[in-house]
Amino acid sequence: MEVEVPTGDLGGTHPGTFGAAEAREMYDRWGDKYTESIEQWGYKTPEQIAKMVKDHCTKSDAPVLDLGAGDGLSGLALKAAGFSGDMTALDISPKLLEIARARGVYEHVMEADLSIALPLESHHFGVVVCVGTLTYLKPTCGLVDEMVRVCQPGGVVGLNLRTDHIDAWTSTFERLEKVGKWKLIERRGPVAYLPDHPDYTDKVQTVLFAFRVGKDSP
Repeated sequence: MEVEVPTGDLGGTHPGTFGAAEAREMYDRWGDKYTESIEQWGYKTPEQIAKMVKDHCTKSDAPVLDLGAGDGLSGLALKAAGFSGDMTALDISPKLLEIARARGVYEHVMEADLSIALPLESHHFGVVVCVGTLTYLKPTCGLVDEMVRVCQPGGVVGLNLRTDHIDAWTSTFERLEKVGKWKLIERRGPVAYLPDHPDYTDKVQTVLFAFRVGKDSP
């Protein structure tokens, strides 16, 4: 059975955001078909971000945080890229986290709403990734500030944004850079997001970003 993209944002139209309860229900319902669906659609963003972050990370054994980890495809990609440190997964969907836990790549798996403060200690992770998730959150939710808070000074943050969302997030990214909390170290793309999805093809594209967290970041 064909599964529709949960947000219904077909053809690259900006879908806006939705609440935690709605997101949890959608992804729990999609859970068992999630990996099959996105692999059929040619989804390669987890591998692309993992390789980009690895290029800028000097410690492959650094602890890693995977925000919006879903069913663990990003965790698998990070392990394949050479990361060997403890890995923590956060996601809103208990069903997807159940699948992620079964993959055996995460030491810690936590259900969490990423639109509020993260239940994590500051400056713990050497690498923070957020794959395919910012599309569904508001720039004012504070998540990127939380990425900086939980990342070690000098650590790397890797994330992606669809091209139709970049303008909404640009001022947030620039604010953090202006005050020295992080610095953009690489931008890749745009590249096709779901190239084999009949409604997306090359019409919906994504850009990959890597940031270095400031050494004096509070």
